[in-house]
Amino acid sequence: FFKALDDKKGDARALHGVAFSSILQRKFPDALGKMKEVLAMFKELGIKKYEAYELCAMAEVHLEDEKPLRALPIARQALSMFREINYGKGWEAACLLAVSRSLID
Repeated sequence: FFKALDDKKGDARALHGVAFSSILQRKFPDALGKMKEVLAMFKELGIKKYEAYELCAMAEVHLEDEKPLRALPIARQALSMFREINYGKGWEAACLLAVSRSLID
């Protein structure tokens, strides 16, 4: 639908929803593949807050998949981006939690 409208942001958000359904089914590699596509789309669009959000979500998926060493650099990158754009302490807190969980697990 979004492709027909040439709405790249909507297309990326829809694909994120598809990735989320894979997470709920515990199909983590599939979800991460889609999330990487979403990340690339947001990068291309230059929407840093969505890019950082997707990175934070990817870190959480790695944690759910019991791969904290993969989650750690991604969570740190997301945290750095949220700080860079000064986009709310709630998102910084979510990234800090992911960093902490990565170090503990």
